[in-house]
Amino acid sequence: MIRAVVADDHALFRAGLVSLLEATVRVRVVGEAADGDAAVARCERLRPDILLLDVEMPGPATSTVLARTRRAAPGTRIVIVSMHADHLLAKQWRSAGADAVVAKSAPVGELVTVLEQVIAFGDRRAEPAGPAGILTVRQVELLHFVARGFTNPEIARALSLSPSTVKRHLANIQAKLASSSRLDSVRRAQMLGLLD
Repeated sequence: MIRAVVADDHALFRAGLVSLLEATVRVRVVGEAADGDAAVARCERLRPDILLLDVEMPGPATSTVLARTRRAAPGTRIVIVSMHADHLLAKQWRSAGADAVVAKSAPVGELVTVLEQVIAFGDRRAEPAGPAGILTVRQVELLHFVARGFTNPEIARALSLSPSTVKRHLANIQAKLASSSRLDSVRRAQMLGLLD
C-alpha cells in the first residue's frame, strides 16, 4: 500500500484524484494540500511514501517546494502531476528534485504504475509512459532525413523505400507523437531526445 499526499489547489480535481487513487486499492491518501506551504507541512508531519504535486499552486515556486520537501521528509518521493506535457519542463522539474512527472491527462492506471516504479526504484528511474520509446529505429532514421529538409521522394530513394511507404511511416510517426505535421514531428522528437 502506497501512502500518498495529494497537493493541488483545485478542490474538484484534488477530490477526483483522491477518489481515483483510493479506488485502485494500491494507494491510500493520508493527506491533502491546496498550496505549496501546506504540501511541505503535510509531508513533514505525515512522512508519506509519495507527494503528488501540482506545479501551479499558491505559495512558493515549485523548485522551492521540491527542495523544502526533500529536507523536511527525505524519504518521501515526489511525483509532479501537471497539465503541461512539455519534455523540457519535465526535465527541469526532475533536475530540481522530482522523481517523476505525469501529465494530468494520463489514465489513472499509468499514474499508479509510475508511483509503484518510483517506490520500487527509489532513484528517479521511473518515467511516465509516453512517446519517447515507441518510435522504431526506421522511423527515427526517417525523421533524421525530414529534419535535414529531404522531401518524401528523396527519403524514399535514400532509404530504398517506396514513396507510399515513406508516407505511411510519416503518418504513423505523427500518430505516435500526436504531431500535426512533418516539422512538428521533428520538433516533438527533438524535445523527447530522439533526434540529435
